[in-house]
Amino acid sequence: MRIIRRHLLGEWTAWFLGSLIFLLGTIFLFVLVEEPDQIFLGEQQYILDFVRWAFQYLPWLLPLCCLLSSLFTLAFIQKRGEWAAIQSNGISALQSLGGVVLAGLLLSCICGWLAGYEFPNLKNQSSYKAKALKMRIGKDRVWYFREFNSSSMKGSKVQLFCYGNKGEDLMRIRAEVASWSSESGWSFVNGRLLGFHSSFGLPVLSKNGHTLSWEKMDINETGSIIPPSKSPGFNKSFDFLYTSEINDDPRPHLYLLEKPSSLSLSNLNRVLQDFPDSKDPQLAPYRLRKAHLWLTGPACMIGLFVGLALGRSQFSSSPGKIAGIALIGSIAFYSARTLFDSLGEQMVLLPELAAAMPYGLTLLFLVITWLWNQRV
Repeated sequence: MRIIRRHLLGEWTAWFLGSLIFLLGTIFLFVLVEEPDQIFLGEQQYILDFVRWAFQYLPWLLPLCCLLSSLFTLAFIQKRGEWAAIQSNGISALQSLGGVVLAGLLLSCICGWLAGYEFPNLKNQSSYKAKALKMRIGKDRVWYFREFNSSSMKGSKVQLFCYGNKGEDLMRIRAEVASWSSESGWSFVNGRLLGFHSSFGLPVLSKNGHTLSWEKMDINETGSIIPPSKSPGFNKSFDFLYTSEINDDPRPHLYLLEKPSSLSLSNLNRVLQDFPDSKDPQLAPYRLRKAHLWLTGPACMIGLFVGLALGRSQFSSSPGKIAGIALIGSIAFYSARTLFDSLGEQMVLLPELAAAMPYGLTLLFLVITWLWNQRV
């Protein structure tokens, strides 16, 4: 029994590694020709760069490799007559394929660990180069930075627009440099403050000239409150301005500059938890990526069982049929995944539901295949 299990597990492992190397190698060649900068970051750490690049493809490559390896393993041992010999000795499918199922469970656990793994930061300083940044904080504030350095948390050529409950202007700040820290908030250097009359009052520079204060609402000659105006009621330059009342964290917005596939699960959680508006459509691709990472482990088991079901079916009676099933199944699955990913990113479907739908359809296909085999 042990010899049979080892033999089947060895063949399954060989097909799994062969499928992974073939698929990953094919993608690598395409990306290397078109966009080599996505793989190699220019620091001559080629192996580490390749591992980091390959990691983002594992959530959808591993389930496919499980499916292909299970399909080819069972189909070829049937073709060689080994499966008939195993059954003739009274050995059940569960006993003989127990090692393969355990390998699939182990791979699912590894996928769960990989989902939460975060690569150490091995990028060079060019990864911290200043980038243009826009931050929208609900309907209250909008930030614009011509350049923002994620290492020093400093931005240059800054513009801040603050709005009231009805969209009216409250104040604007323009500065040469703005820096942020989690303890003290934002500070501005060499800029200008424009304050507008509103129901909150008029924002002005305090007596020391380095902080904000709000003057009470002005009363005109008729005794009524001066209405909001598009013209600033206060306009003055400053050398340094500190605002503890505005402490918008730029880090979630900086993560939005990165592709979702390049972020670890912890970074995805940080984006989704710290972003001001959890329902913002910008977060849909990141919610989708998080769902894909969580589904990688169960997807491996689904792929394994679907492959075993197809391998035992009448459709795998020849190598040509095996190759055809593998090709058509792979194209159908990832066409469905591309479709549902698009629907999830556009918020037509909930991103979590869109990520699960292709696997749900695969499970439905597995049930139909099993019922068909029972009928035959």
